[in-house]
Amino acid sequence: MLQHNPFLWIVNNNDFQYLRHLSAGARYTDQTLNRWIEQLSEEERGLFVDSLYTILKSTDLSTFDEFKTGWQTTFPAVAQAAAKMDKETRHFLFPTLRALASLGIKNFPNIFLDHDGNS
Repeated sequence: MLQHNPFLWIVNNNDFQYLRHLSAGARYTDQTLNRWIEQLSEEERGLFVDSLYTILKSTDLSTFDEFKTGWQTTFPAVAQAAAKMDKETRHFLFPTLRALASLGIKNFPNIFLDHDGNS
């Protein structure tokens, strides 16, 4: 996620400094999200993003760090916003999030592999 913060980018000789390898956590996140999103149709992806935006907007938070720091109060607000969504969206959203969580658990052992897939 930090890749989206331009104040953390390093530039040498008019080009970005590139990492040779992603961290284990970054590889795990990348692999999990990519495999999960590939399972969704384009329409489902759009519905998920729109729903997630609506839910997160209801929290009035500006950053993910704010969400993490105040999760005890923001999580109930997120759950309440999700519960207020129409029935069809809820019936799509919750199984979709369960599929992501399930894939995350399934992929978790991969976090212990190095960048070449060795443990």
